[in-house]
Amino acid sequence: MGLKPAPQKPFTYIVVIGFVLLTQFCRASVVVILRSGDKYWIAVDSMKSNDAGTKHEYVCKIFPIGNFYWTATATPYSDPHTGFSLDNLIKEAESPKSSVTDVAKAFAQKSQKPVADEVTYMRDHYQTAYAELMVYKPANLIKVFFFGIENRQPSIIGVVISAEEGDNREVVIRSSVTDFSLLSRNGDFLTTGPAAIPFVRANRSRIKSDPVGLIRDAVIAEEKADPNGKGGTVAIMEVSSSGVRWISRGECQQKNKR
Repeated sequence: MGLKPAPQKPFTYIVVIGFVLLTQFCRASVVVILRSGDKYWIAVDSMKSNDAGTKHEYVCKIFPIGNFYWTATATPYSDPHTGFSLDNLIKEAESPKSSVTDVAKAFAQKSQKPVADEVTYMRDHYQTAYAELMVYKPANLIKVFFFGIENRQPSIIGVVISAEEGDNREVVIRSSVTDFSLLSRNGDFLTTGPAAIPFVRANRSRIKSDPVGLIRDAVIAEEKADPNGKGGTVAIMEVSSSGVRWISRGECQQKNKR
C-alpha cells in the first residue's frame, strides 16, 4: 500500500481495529473514519457472518483492552484448528507501560510469524479460500486503526498486514505502521468497504455539516451493497481534543462501557 512507518511518539489512546469472523474465513466488517478539523468519527457495522454469508449474528465490534479500544477488518481472524487468534496477538502486544505506538509496533512485529503460519495452513488445507485471498498482490489481510490523544490533540495510527507468495510458494508477510494522513488517500475520510467510497465523495460537504449522519449513512450504504456480509446497527465513536466519547453504541449498549 506504500505506507511509511510513523515516527515513534508517546500516545494515550483508543484502539479501533476492524475485524470479526464466525469461523476461520469470513466476510469482513466495514469501518469508516471521517475527519473534520481536530475531530475524528469512527463507525462500524455489527454483523458477524461466515464466508458464505449464510450464518449471521449481531455483535459489538469495538473492544476494550487496557486503556484502549479496538475494532478490525481481518482474514484470517481466528482458527480453532491451529489456535490462531488475532485478539490474542493484540493482547500480547500490550504491556503495562506501553504507549499506543509501542502496542502498534509490537503487534505489527509479533503478528508476522503467526499470520504467516496461518496463511500457509490455508494454502495447504483450504486451497479455494487461499486462492481467493491471494488474488490481490499484495493481499491485505489485516487492517488495524489506533486512535487517541497526543499533546491534547486527536491522533490516528494504522497497521496494515499483507501477504504475497515468494519463491516455492512461500508465504511472505509484510506489515506497515503509519498515521492517518498517509493512510487515507482521500484526505478527510477512510473506509474499508468499496461502496462507502463513492457515497462519501458524493456527500463530502456533509463531513462538516453532518458528520455523524454521513458516517452512519456510509456504513449503511456498504451494508446495502453487501447484505450477506455486512449489516446491523451502527456503532459510532468520536475522538477530539476534548477526549473520546460514544455517539451511538449500536450492539455495544451493554458491553464495553467505560
